[in-house]
Amino acid sequence: MSNFKQHFLTGSAVGCLVAAYHPAIAHLPLLQRLLIGGLVSGAAAALPDIIEPATSPAHRSVAHSFSALGLSLHGGFKSQIPILTLVSVGYASHLVLDAGTPASLPWLS
Repeated sequence: MSNFKQHFLTGSAVGCLVAAYHPAIAHLPLLQRLLIGGLVSGAAAALPDIIEPATSPAHRSVAHSFSALGLSLHGGFKSQIPILTLVSVGYASHLVLDAGTPASLPWLS
């Protein structure tokens, strides 16, 4: 099971990658894009566990579901607003990590 540190670091890495190539913020210096992407997506990667705290192994419900993953990715890539894209991919990175655990994710609870 992934912990906060793993979720934050994975979310940050994904956010840096997205921010480096997002056309709406291409005018910003690369270092600034990487810092914004890393911090926003890293913080967003913690959201599923804030919404549904891991009080038991069966804590996964709507916020930890394949449906939430699909909505997050769809919203992130349809949005032209960089912050929304970064939040979406950070949130999705958390769910992708959780999907790889033995408990996986429910489709929708």
